[in-house]
Amino acid sequence: MSTWTWAENRGVLRVGGDEAEGFLQGLVSNDVAKAGASNAIYAALLTPQGKFLHDFFVLRQGNGFLLDCEAERRGDLLQRLKRYRLRAKIDLVDETDAWRVALIWGEGSEALAKDWGVHALAFADPRLPALGHRILVPAEDGETAPAGATEGSLHAYHALRLSLGVPAGQEELQVERS
Repeated sequence: MSTWTWAENRGVLRVGGDEAEGFLQGLVSNDVAKAGASNAIYAALLTPQGKFLHDFFVLRQGNGFLLDCEAERRGDLLQRLKRYRLRAKIDLVDETDAWRVALIWGEGSEALAKDWGVHALAFADPRLPALGHRILVPAEDGETAPAGATEGSLHAYHALRLSLGVPAGQEELQVERS
């Protein structure tokens, strides 16, 4: 049986424009070219010394990317990205109000994630298959989840993630220290 919850602790940033891929490729810890419309990469923004600043999921959308990041720290991430923009032909926009992030895990989560909605963007968590799927749902699509999934809690998801030994964000990684 699949369990799902809204990830109210997540925000969404958009990096768009003709040079979005090259811009991100030079800044983040993973190969942005591997991000697709239905498969995301997990990446981090690090200090020049290689210390943790931000972690996020990168999903391709049109000629740009959506970053599923920590909502609480999205302003800092956006500011840091703008600092590196220089003359790159990109747009950096906080789209947290336009998207909601849902998490679905357990048996059958893949099929249910794909059935979420016409405009939803679903992808398997690239860190570990047992973490299920993440879905970016347009805010105007409302709050309905597909039939067949049991509503859970963000606390239950974090308990699963921690039991699998998967750290995330500033909860387990110290900013500018890890």
